[in-house]
Parts: sequence; structure tokens; C-alpha cells
Amino acid sequence: MKPMRKHAALWVFAAILLSSCSDRPDQKDAAARIDAIVARIKGRDAHATEYPDTRKYHYVDINGDGVPDVVALFTVEGFGGGNNYSFYLSVLRNNKGVLAEVDTVKAGGKGERELNFDTVRLKQGTLELDTKEYAPDDPMCCPSRAGIARFAIAGGIREIARAH
Repeated sequence: MKPMRKHAALWVFAAILLSSCSDRPDQKDAAARIDAIVARIKGRDAHATEYPDTRKYHYVDINGDGVPDVVALFTVEGFGGGNNYSFYLSVLRNNKGVLAEVDTVKAGGKGERELNFDTVRLKQGTLELDTKEYAPDDPMCCPSRAGIARFAIAGGIREIARAH
């Protein structure tokens, strides 16, 4: 093998090895965990639907151990054959590459508030999500007031503040 090819092969091998040692959780594992959570939420309701392609995964160190955990946002709709939808927030803790559910909560939905699935921030142990809240005259389709929802994570997820 020529020296240039040998070096190139070593660089490729090193890149593959380093990428497999990442602390970031495997998205397929996260998706499988969320699939199970969605199945639990839907229960036996044959009308309830969730579209995995619309899920949003964020990798955030929620417990300060230096390892990214998973914050997942997803929607389940059509309960009982209706046109309602609910937004869910799920936190999966990464313990040496093994994901475990911390908690999952309903965080919004039709008539409650919209969640911006692209904005998840961790501030002083609290998750913050940008929202659209309903003003008194807003139609059910279209909340108009910008807001922020704050969730504590310790001991399970609980909403601690809702700002408009």
C-alpha cells in the first residue's frame, strides 16, 4: 500500500472510531423509546395518531453530568376520532449510553397553547420552550401571543412558569 493511501485509510478508521465513541445518544434508540411512550399515550384508541417524522429531538445535558440527554417533542392527534391534538414533552436520561425515561407530560395542544419544537433551552436546571398562547379573541387554530413555558425536571417534569 502506498504511504498516502495508508495515511488516508488510518484517518478514515480514526474518524469512524471517534464517531462511534460519541456521548450523544443514538437517535434510533431515542426513537424506539419515544415509540413506546407514544404507544402508552395512545393506549387502545385506534384513532390516535402520531407522525414520527414530525418529532423533534434535542440533546441537552439535563443533569449536569457532562453527557447529553434527550428532550423529545411530539404530537398525538385524533383521540376518539376527533380533530384535537396534544403536544408532549419527554425527557430521556442518558446513563452510559442507555436511555431511560425521566418523565413525559402533555405540554400543550389545541385550545391550550402551541409549542415551538425548535426552541428548547436549559437555564439553571429548567427547560424553557417558546410558545404561542391564546389571547381571549383567538380562534382555536391560531394562538397569537408569544410566550415561554418553563419546566423543572428534577423528580419528574412539572411546569413551574408560564410567561406571556
